[in-house]
Amino acid sequence: MVKEEWRGRASGAVEGLLSEVASTQQVLGHNERIFSCRCSRVFEGKRKRDEEGASSFVLIATGSEDKTVRLWRSEGLDRKIKLLHVLKAHDEECLSVSWSDDGKTLASCGADNTVVLWSVDADALDDAPPRVAGRLVHKDHVYKAIFKTGSVIGCEGESDVLVTCSGNQILFWGLDEVL
Repeated sequence: MVKEEWRGRASGAVEGLLSEVASTQQVLGHNERIFSCRCSRVFEGKRKRDEEGASSFVLIATGSEDKTVRLWRSEGLDRKIKLLHVLKAHDEECLSVSWSDDGKTLASCGADNTVVLWSVDADALDDAPPRVAGRLVHKDHVYKAIFKTGSVIGCEGESDVLVTCSGNQILFWGLDEVL
């Protein structure tokens, strides 16, 4: 349900949309504000099929003011969301999270001037959390990281690159050298 004070600030078509749309699930887990939420690609799991026969799932990463990254799984026909792991590697707020295209690497950006790269084995998450695969240190808060595969301006050849923004800089990192 939408709070009344938001309706007063909405305009045009958005106002009607806000008053009629309701969320399908509410998931609680962080102790402070959530700054970022990103979904991975869809995995066709090697995991056991659920009762309905569905085996595909999506991983959801959230970054928060509580300095943690939380990893969730959404699966089954009803797409119920389950908390898998609480990842702790930042000394300050986690400002954003980003998935690589293949879903094997998660980047978390922090107010502690770091990007933490997590190695994710989607089929083993029931047994073990992702491990820290690398850490990129910046001079200022890191607000965003984007994975890019292929040719990138400012980078030589074809390779996997992580683009980060920190302070007044955009930085390009060759993942072959970092991971």
